[in-house]
Amino acid sequence: MTHAFRVLLLGATSQVGKAFLRTPHPSTWEVFSDAALSGTLEEDVGRGILEETSPHLILNAAAPLSVDEAACDIDRARALHFDAVVSLAAWCACRDVELIHLSSVEVFAEDAPGACVPHAPMTPTNPYGESRMWGEEAVRQQLPWATILRLADVFGPDEAPDNLLTATLAEVSNAAGGGQRPLRTPTPASAVAEVLGTLVEAARLGRPERLGIFHFCGAPACSDDVWRAAVRESFEETKAGTQLSVVPAVSTSSEGFAGRTLDCASTCAAFGLVQPDWREALRSLKRQSGA
Repeated sequence: MTHAFRVLLLGATSQVGKAFLRTPHPSTWEVFSDAALSGTLEEDVGRGILEETSPHLILNAAAPLSVDEAACDIDRARALHFDAVVSLAAWCACRDVELIHLSSVEVFAEDAPGACVPHAPMTPTNPYGESRMWGEEAVRQQLPWATILRLADVFGPDEAPDNLLTATLAEVSNAAGGGQRPLRTPTPASAVAEVLGTLVEAARLGRPERLGIFHFCGAPACSDDVWRAAVRESFEETKAGTQLSVVPAVSTSSEGFAGRTLDCASTCAAFGLVQPDWREALRSLKRQSGA
């Protein structure tokens, strides 16, 4: 009798977690999640869900603080992004359980030139990036066989503090924004879920290329102004709520805009992936909304 590969998702209420649960999974998996608990990572580790599910692999997609929230509460950022990860990694190490840990482009300096490769030195420039860096180090120190997946500018249909789309809609609605405009690589949460599925299956099959640090983001890179223009033209505010309109044919040129991006070449080559076109993802959101 073949036993199912047990996968425990931590962060089922995060936008990536919700996207992962919506994605069809192979019959060879048995997926558990913390959806009914509605807690933080540190609460999950202390509640006994790890022991109860006895997973072969844990997918840590726990919702992080936003960049602004981390700046306002550095101690809380450390507790969520580092202390809780230390406990999780230690639990996995003691029981020989694999871990896929999600991290962020924020571990690199905001003014880092060009695309950052997975093993480039981490040089965070804000409390959020620092705490995510510490979390990565905790994983690497205790689990040499772990998988770390860094993401950038994730967006999707779900409300979440790290959803680039809802944050941009709020700025557009309030005529907010201003300040320095970064270089964007908008990444659909649905595409991230598919990549996670590929990594989980690679772990089930024992493929050695699954281990290490990987990058994934959408394409093409664009200026923040181009992204905001696309969102502004794609969504209309109505009394019934936010409705999707038509994605405009905007230029995606990032020429003249300095900033970090993630180099995804090695990730795509290892797993046969293609970076998703964020413009197509916006059109998909329109179709899903039925607007």
